[in-house]
Amino acid sequence: MPIFLSKNKKYVRYLNKYEVLLVQSHKQVEELQDIGLKKVKYFPNFKNIAPIEKLTSLDGINLKSLCFFSRVAYDKGIEYAIEAVKKLQEKSDFILDVYGKIAPEYEERFNELLEKHKGYVFYKGIADFDKTTSLLKTYLCMLFPTFYVGEAHPGVIIDSYLSALPIIGTNWRFNSEFILDGFNGFLVPIKNVDDIVSKVMLLYSNPEKMLQMRNNALSLSKEYNPDELFKKLSKYIS
Repeated sequence: MPIFLSKNKKYVRYLNKYEVLLVQSHKQVEELQDIGLKKVKYFPNFKNIAPIEKLTSLDGINLKSLCFFSRVAYDKGIEYAIEAVKKLQEKSDFILDVYGKIAPEYEERFNELLEKHKGYVFYKGIADFDKTTSLLKTYLCMLFPTFYVGEAHPGVIIDSYLSALPIIGTNWRFNSEFILDGFNGFLVPIKNVDDIVSKVMLLYSNPEKMLQMRNNALSLSKEYNPDELFKKLSKYIS
């Protein structure tokens, strides 16, 4: 929205007629206020899924399995995730499981990539909503090298919280608000494969740090409790 409105400021006066505009990021609030919107409030994205229990060990986690859990498209960074795993193959037998809807215009290219990297990149389809946490908690980490211009508060980051899963994501748009570098994951520059590889290896070679980061991610899920957020939302719509 901030990018669109900065180029189409005629819509600002219409949006200012609303009682309140809810957006998913504190930084997004600031950007919209700078453009001229007056009634913008922060209201987080959330999912009505129960978080897993606090972890006491790394039992049940495949330490060489990484996941990509997003719309499968070039600007979501899938090719950089694949290239990272290709480089990780030089160190050990890491694999990448890809979940998400494939953008129609990207399907042919993605199938070519699967064929080129078969043996360590696998497309797993679209995960069942109610099985997300039980699925994701088994991975070493999530790769999220997005540079999608419309990124706000990606739902996959909430999935990572609920699943106690460290996330390696790009320092892009509002991601730094939700991926706290060194706490629940790592931030890397966009289109930088080597940084992704180094962060994966940092997690892989430091089990104690990884366990702490997993529980850190889980602790952040408390801020997205749907019951509490519904109460907050009711104040705006009553």
